[in-house]
Amino acid sequence: MGNFDGAAVLALMQAVRTIPAKMGTFRSSTIFHEPRVVPTALPSLALWLGPVEPVGAVSGLSEVSGRVTVQGRIYACDATKVSDKTEEQLLAWQSALLGAFAGAFTLGGEAMFVDLLGAYGSKISAVPGYADYDGAFYRVSEVSVPIIIDPLWTEAP
Repeated sequence: MGNFDGAAVLALMQAVRTIPAKMGTFRSSTIFHEPRVVPTALPSLALWLGPVEPVGAVSGLSEVSGRVTVQGRIYACDATKVSDKTEEQLLAWQSALLGAFAGAFTLGGEAMFVDLLGAYGSKISAVPGYADYDGAFYRVSEVSVPIIIDPLWTEAP
């Protein structure tokens, strides 16, 4: 029995960091926090912590399992420079990133798996859109990677 403690958090985040590090596109253009300004090098990827919540369907009598979601954003280009080619590139980057997380399905440590198909709620996803940074718009894709952790917390000693 145990909690998702500092060592487990560090192991999970290190596993998450290795995913874009192996990808040619984002190898040197990934940050691990939500930026307040758009990254200078485009395309770029930002990953940060999203919701953390219990998952009853996996939990036992003395331990609570849960979902740790890694949120992110792929920054494609300034919206004034969007072209038909931008959509092709964005789709390719989305597919490559989600495919890389699918390939690292278990991530190791306390992570049971990346919830690819939404077995316990949210599924892995990438949703294209636009982001406004001080009146300048950028073509982006919002990324969500739910990771099922077992155990997350001890419920009873």
